Amino acid sequence: MLNLNANKEKLKMQTNLFSGGQKFFEDALAKLNNFEFNECITLLNEARSIDPALANINFFREIAISCKNSGLNPQSTHVEIADIWQELKARQLELGGASQACVEMLRLFSYRLRELDPFDSKGLLPGCDYFLHESACLLHLKNFQAAHDLLIDALDQHGENIPARYWGYLGDAAFAQQNFFEANSAYVKLLAANPFDIDWATLKNKALRTLFTEITANFSIKMAYAHLPYRAWSEGIIEIHSGNIFIAELLKKFDDSFEQNNFYDKARNTHIFSLYVFAEQARTRADLMPERRARMKELNPELFQEYLQRIA
Repeated sequence: MLNLNANKEKLKMQTNLFSGGQKFFEDALAKLNNFEFNECITLLNEARSIDPALANINFFREIAISCKNSGLNPQSTHVEIADIWQELKARQLELGGASQACVEMLRLFSYRLRELDPFDSKGLLPGCDYFLHESACLLHLKNFQAAHDLLIDALDQHGENIPARYWGYLGDAAFAQQNFFEANSAYVKLLAANPFDIDWATLKNKALRTLFTEITANFSIKMAYAHLPYRAWSEGIIEIHSGNIFIAELLKKFDDSFEQNNFYDKARNTHIFSLYVFAEQARTRADLMPERRARMKELNPELFQEYLQRIA
């Protein structure tokens, strides 16, 4: 019996040690995401001393050391991070591919570049695509033409079925070069496809940021994103041009599944309502579909009444 109790105590001590090592490891990753590299390295060393078998300690330790040696720290600016991002991409091309450490560092930079912005730092929202395209780094570096060229290449390769964030970057690149027609078209597609996916850190259309701030005074962050497309149109910040095929194709999938729609998700319904508004604005009066008006009313009765008054 004594031996059995002794074994239990030994097992309990080992479990505590291992769980302690895991806790140090998790804390280290949090420090890594915050660019607190010295603290990250210290915590990883502690985790390794407690549980040498923990996976990936050396992997993340090397990443922290590499970032630290690059001169990055919690105070690093968007431009400094984007500059290192570009160096990593260049190294990746030289090596003929990306190492796993390089991929992880690019992911780390993607998160950090977004979280430096006060809107994005509120956390990842449902439906948001947390992916950074190389063009975003070029935008941070104010190399707008190169960013624009990269995005046009992406469109040539993948068509218009690209992440919503790409449309935002294209809008930013065009806006910065005073190509406002192209910028408007890209921002419309961003807001139509996924308003949650705006990268505020690169956004050049300051009117959208101001409007979003105003909306957040009356709604939750999630609902503010959902209201943004309609409000951007109603305030004249974006224009919907007739014959917009992108919106028509995007809305078709909602038309096809309308009966299965979850009417308890107010944010999603408000966003879909905006799509119906966009689609209606892109049509001629002869092309209007009465059944869509009924759907708009069902999706958001209050906005529907406001919309009717606005277009009367």
